[in-house]
Amino acid sequence: MGILAWILGFIPGIAWLIYVYRKDIYEPEPLVWVLGLFALGAAIVYPVGMIEKAMMTGMGIENTANVVDAAKVSWFIAGFVEELAKFSVVMMVVAYRKTFNEPMDGIVYASAVALGFASVENVIYIGRFGAPVILFRAPLATLGHMLFSSLWG
Repeated sequence: MGILAWILGFIPGIAWLIYVYRKDIYEPEPLVWVLGLFALGAAIVYPVGMIEKAMMTGMGIENTANVVDAAKVSWFIAGFVEELAKFSVVMMVVAYRKTFNEPMDGIVYASAVALGFASVENVIYIGRFGAPVILFRAPLATLGHMLFSSLWG
């Protein structure tokens, strides 16, 4: 994967992060913490992938070639494992900080972790399926990661 894959993969996540960060108008979170959580979200993609692969093996799913297996992975493995991992990062790193004192803080931090995670996933999908896949992942998967995590944030 070249630098173009990394640039294309991260542009949607960074753009959404800027959008969310600017919405925190009353008591903005320190940018260094937000960027740190973005980086941690990016860093957990591979460990989460290994957990998901182990769970797929445990459920007898070798690949997601059929709709039933794809649905099992999407709903019962990926969604659960990925959201739990992102939630764990927020809880361990910032949830008990004194400055975490309003609902918007949770949304900003959860979004940062989710967007870092989605950005690395974008790069992986670009490497697997080519650059045009970002046209679908940017508005759907990247935004989906942010929205799902914002709910618990």
